[in-house]
Amino acid sequence: MLTCPYEKQQLIRAATAPPLATFPSARKQRLVGNALHMKNGSRDFIHRTSLEMGLYFKTHFFHEPIHYVLGAKGLEHIFLRNHQNYVKGISYQSLTEMTGPRAILVSSGQQWKEDQKCINAVFQRLTNRSAEIMKRVVKKQAEQCMQERGTLDAKKFFFNVTYEIIMEVLFDFELSDELAEQAFEDVKRIGDYIIARTRFPHILLPGSLPLPFYRRARKASNRFDRLIYETIHERQSQGRFGESMLDALAQMSNFSVKEVRDQIVLFMVAGHETTAIALQHFWYAMGQHTDHARVVIDELRGLNGEIATNFSDLPHTRAMVYETLRLYPSIPMMARTSLEEDNVDGYHLPKKSLVGVPIYAIHRHPEIWDDPDAFRPERFLNRNDSELRYSFLPFGLGPRVCIGKRFSLQEMATVISMLFQDYSWKKVNPHPIRHSSGHMLAPQSDLTFQYEKT
Repeated sequence: MLTCPYEKQQLIRAATAPPLATFPSARKQRLVGNALHMKNGSRDFIHRTSLEMGLYFKTHFFHEPIHYVLGAKGLEHIFLRNHQNYVKGISYQSLTEMTGPRAILVSSGQQWKEDQKCINAVFQRLTNRSAEIMKRVVKKQAEQCMQERGTLDAKKFFFNVTYEIIMEVLFDFELSDELAEQAFEDVKRIGDYIIARTRFPHILLPGSLPLPFYRRARKASNRFDRLIYETIHERQSQGRFGESMLDALAQMSNFSVKEVRDQIVLFMVAGHETTAIALQHFWYAMGQHTDHARVVIDELRGLNGEIATNFSDLPHTRAMVYETLRLYPSIPMMARTSLEEDNVDGYHLPKKSLVGVPIYAIHRHPEIWDDPDAFRPERFLNRNDSELRYSFLPFGLGPRVCIGKRFSLQEMATVISMLFQDYSWKKVNPHPIRHSSGHMLAPQSDLTFQYEKT
C-alpha cells in the first residue's frame, strides 16, 4: 500500500520513464573478452576505448564485465547522490589483507564516518608540525645528495624525501640507517604486493599460498608490524607520547592497538609514493615546458627565501602542479562495486557490477577538456577546486576524497618552493616520459636532472 505522495510519484515516474540504455560494449574476443587487450595494463586501452565509445561503456575481463563511467552526471550520482550504493569491493581486497578492514581507505558505513572525523582532526592538529618536518627533511636531503652543481636522480631523491617525511610524521623519530633501510624495503614489498594483486582483482589467488613473492610480502609485513607494536608498547609503558600520528591515534579510545597499526600501515604505503611520483612528474614538466617553467620560477623566487606550505599565493605554480596532475595522475583508476542495480545517467547498471572510474582517461578526454593532450597550465588559473569537481580527480571525489590531499599538496608546495629557489634545473634526457603499466602511473624512463646552486 502506498503511504505517501512521494512513493506514488516515484512509481508514476518509473512507469512512464523511457527504458534505460545498456552500457555499450567494447569489441571483445571470444572466451577472453578484452583480457588480451589489457595484458600490458589497462590504462591506455581504456583511454583509447573512451575516445571511440564516449563517456559510458563496458569492457570484459574474460566473462566479467567492467562498467566505466566518465560523465559528470554519472560521477555525481555514484560519488555523491547515491554513494551509499557503492563500495570499494573486490578491487581493494588485497589492500584489506595488508591493512585490515578498519583502515580508513577500505572501511565503510558509520565506522568509516567516525574514523574519518578522528583522523581528519589528527591531520589538522599535525599541520604545523608536518610543515617543519618537511622543511627539515628537504634541507637535509639536499645537503646530503647535492653539491654546488651536479646531476640528480629525481626518482630516487623524491622517494627518499617523501619516505623520510612520512616516517617522521607517523612515528616522531629518525631511524638508524640500517633500520630505516629495512623499513623502506618492507614498505616497498608490501606496496608491490598490493599493486600486483590489485591489477586483476577477478583472478586473485589466495594470499596464503606459499609462493615466494607472497612469502616475502608477508615477512615484510610482519617485520613492519613489529616496529609499530614495539613503538606503541614502549611509549605506553613509559607514559611518553609525542606528537606523531601514531601517538595521537594510540591515545584515542576509538582505536585498539591493532587498529592503530592498520591506519599506520595504510598511511605508510599510500602516503609517500603517490606524492613522490607527482613530484617526479612536476620536475619532468618543468624540464619539458620551459616557457611555463620560467613563469613559475619567477613566481617562486618572488618569495625572497620564504618557504611556501601551500599554493594560495602562488597561482602559476598551482596551475603548473594541477596541469601536471591532470596529465599524469599518480593513481590513474578508481573502482567501486554496486550493491544494487542502478540508473546511472540513463544507463542501467546491474547489481554487484564492478565500476571503473578511469581518471587518466577523464583527464584526457576531448568531451571534458579542450585540447586535452596539450600542456596548458593556464586552464587552471582563476578556477577553484569546486569548478573542477567532476573533471579533475587526482585525489578522487565525494565524501571519500583522499584524506591525505591537504598533506600531499603541503608537501609538494614545500619541496617545490625550496628547491626551485635554491637551484636551477635542466633535464638531461630529452625524450618523452615512459610509464610502467602498473596500478600507479610511475615513470619508467630515466629522470636525471642537472642542477646548479643559485
